[in-house]
Amino acid sequence: MHTLPFTPKPEDIIKLLKLIPTLEVPARNLNAAYLKTLGFSQSSSNHLIDILARTGFVTAEGKPSDIWREYALDENRGLVLASAVKRAYPDLFHKVFCPYLEPDDDLIDYLRPRDQKVSARDLNLMLDTFRALCELADFQNDMYVEGPAPSVKVNPNLQLNIQVHIDPNTPDAKIDAIFKSMRKYLLSSTPPS
Repeated sequence: MHTLPFTPKPEDIIKLLKLIPTLEVPARNLNAAYLKTLGFSQSSSNHLIDILARTGFVTAEGKPSDIWREYALDENRGLVLASAVKRAYPDLFHKVFCPYLEPDDDLIDYLRPRDQKVSARDLNLMLDTFRALCELADFQNDMYVEGPAPSVKVNPNLQLNIQVHIDPNTPDAKIDAIFKSMRKYLLSSTPPS
């Protein structure tokens, strides 16, 4: 078993995530057979169940979780999904501030398991799976700082040079979120938890 979830059909993740809000919350266990009734192949269904479990959409008993219900019913489902993605990739979000903004080459290095060999194909599928999960997720609320900026005393002999490399295709809203987050961490009088 791989340390990170993946599917040979990452596009099925987006298809399923778009489908969930249109469905009634299933009363039965969520398994590959249920996903097959929604039009997914057996192979894809097995992988999707693993992804749903790792993101917390499905309980250990195989039932739809509160995350599934919240995602299905909440208009801010992008925020729910962002939280679920962080749950599935805790180490990645601990190592990289905004991993969903990282270039593929850099992200592959973070996704590569250190304790086992993974084929290049599976590693690329892990990357594509992560990207598919992030496509509909809204990470912006986690970055906003509320209230006035704290006053900070700076030693005039200290110089700080920060370089931010942002993909040219990054939406303006995400760029704004990055800089608001930088403000929070750079001007905060207490270290981030």
